[in-house]
Amino acid sequence: MAQDSIEKAKSICQDAYNVAKQVVIEYRPIIEKLANLLFEKESLSQEEIEAFLKENLK
Repeated sequence: MAQDSIEKAKSICQDAYNVAKQVVIEYRPIIEKLANLLFEKESLSQEEIEAFLKENLK
């Protein structure tokens, strides 16, 4: 029974990892662009981030 729980937990974690990895791969250019903007400005307000995402996630 405990082994089943461990295997289920491993499966859930692996599935979550795979989804996260796919998101990063798919959105990498936008993530890099946001990182560069943050590097230039050192900080971004919520409004700036929302505007960036609105412009880049069309």
